[in-house]
Amino acid sequence: MFDPSLILFWAVALGATSAGMTAVIRTLPPVTRWMMERKKPWACDICMSFWTVGLLGLGLGYWQGWEHTLACGPAYPWALWVLCRISEPVGPPPPELEDSDASNN
Repeated sequence: MFDPSLILFWAVALGATSAGMTAVIRTLPPVTRWMMERKKPWACDICMSFWTVGLLGLGLGYWQGWEHTLACGPAYPWALWVLCRISEPVGPPPPELEDSDASNN
């Protein structure tokens, strides 16, 4: 039977797990290099949230039943919001570096 509260529960769990999974994947050395080169989907929060929610949603559907894949819809914006919050810089920005050639003149 379709239970909206269960879908909401899975959406919250799926979105938060997706954001955490994206953050962990981005710490892998090859993925970090691709991020610095700004290659999609690795450097794109929208793309990574979409693909991780999709993959986790397929796993959830296989495990709990395919009607639970309805949680992917609300899980996606939640994953994107959580990912933006956990990946934003903490603290003040670093000071700007001075040009070493300018000080020699």
